[in-house]
Amino acid sequence: MAERPTKKEPARMIRHYMEARDLTASVVARGAKIAVSTLSSVLNGKRKLTLDQN
Repeated sequence: MAERPTKKEPARMIRHYMEARDLTASVVARGAKIAVSTLSSVLNGKRKLTLDQN
């Protein structure tokens, strides 16, 4: 099992959450009310997550 992420690593935290609960990106994006493409960009390190993400 991979090491648990820290609070300074939001993409790793989200990925850990998804894997631990066997969730897809579309389910997480829907729950967070953001576009799947936005979540994908965050997970791939191409975009930072902010509180006002759309």
